[in-house]
Amino acid sequence: YGALAVRSEFVHETGLRILFGFAARIGGINDIGIELIAAHSTLHYLRVFFRVKKGATKAETSVKALGYVTQCNGCNARAWGTCPLERCPSCGTRVRSSGPLWTGKIVDEGVVAGALGFTEKAAWKEATETLAPLRGVDRFPPFSYSPERGCSRMKIPSVPVRRALDALAGAGFAAARQPFEENGIKTDAGYAEFVEALRMASRTSA
Repeated sequence: YGALAVRSEFVHETGLRILFGFAARIGGINDIGIELIAAHSTLHYLRVFFRVKKGATKAETSVKALGYVTQCNGCNARAWGTCPLERCPSCGTRVRSSGPLWTGKIVDEGVVAGALGFTEKAAWKEATETLAPLRGVDRFPPFSYSPERGCSRMKIPSVPVRRALDALAGAGFAAARQPFEENGIKTDAGYAEFVEALRMASRTSA
């Protein structure tokens, strides 16, 4: 797909965003823009849904949503922007960035809400569990954190995702389950704030 995918704690989201980014780049060549609807990751399968909009202006708008996402293996900070990084802005460690990929919104809230209402009424449990976490995901940056990895690095007992979410909320941060990874959290907290929330949650549990 003409992009670099660097190993991280959010590999499935990176893969989905690379797919969206590839569609935007191919569309741009042909004066076609894309409007994202939804995406999901199931086992080893990734699927994305989007509308196509003809016109050079639409194409240009889509291409502007392309960028790069970085996870530092030194301090574990995350960063994202329009250009790949050579060094971590937090600690100066050499890094490689994933991309080019889509860094904009990935959900049409109206469509997802309508589909979710249908699946709930039809009692389609798996479809509902796939759709529900997508709501509100665009409030957060294009990456996530793993409570399991964070606890392992700090050598503290594992903290369940639910308890980690409560700890982040208690610290004043927005947070939600990562819809594309088996064990992940989307939040507006930085990595230092995230691990501090894990530490507090671990103490509370103990």
